[in-house]
Amino acid sequence: MAINLIPQETKPKASILNLSKKLKKIAVISMITLIFSLTILIGSILILDYRIKKGKSGQDNLLAQIKALELTEKKLYLIKDRVDNYNKLTSVKGTKEEIQMLSEIYQNLGGVGEVEETSLDTDKLNITFILPDSKILTRLLATMVVRDYKSLEMAGFTLDRNSGYKVKFVIAK
Repeated sequence: MAINLIPQETKPKASILNLSKKLKKIAVISMITLIFSLTILIGSILILDYRIKKGKSGQDNLLAQIKALELTEKKLYLIKDRVDNYNKLTSVKGTKEEIQMLSEIYQNLGGVGEVEETSLDTDKLNITFILPDSKILTRLLATMVVRDYKSLEMAGFTLDRNSGYKVKFVIAK
C-alpha cells in the first residue's frame, strides 16, 4: 500500500476529474477531426490544382488548333470568293466568249505585249494594252479589225519612251 502524504482536502473532486477526462477526449477527437479535415482540404486543393493545370494545357492546345484552323479558314474563304467571282463572271451572257476572245488576242501578241487593265460591263469590254513597239501594235490592230464586233473604238493612245505604246479599246458586244 502506498502512503499518500498529500492532504485529502487538496485532492480534486471526482466531478472535476470526470470533466477533465471528458475535455481530454474532446480535445483528442477535435485534433483528429482537425488533422483529417486539413488532409482532405490539402488533397482537394492539390486535385483542383492538377485539374486547373490540365484544363489550362488543354485550352492552350485548343487555341493552337484554332489558330491553325483560322489560317485554313482564311485560305478557304479566299478560294470560295474567287470561285464565286469566277461563277459571277462566267454566268453573264457572253462572258465566256469575251474571255476566249481576250485569250486569242493576247496569244496573237506572241506574249510580247502586256494587258494592263480589263473591265467587262454588260454591253462593253474595256481593255488597255501596253506594247513595246509599233510592229506589235500593227499586229494587234490587224487582229482587232478582223473580229466581228458591233463597234470597236480606240479610246486612248499614248506613247511612253520607257514602256512603249499604251492603247485602250472599248469594244461593244
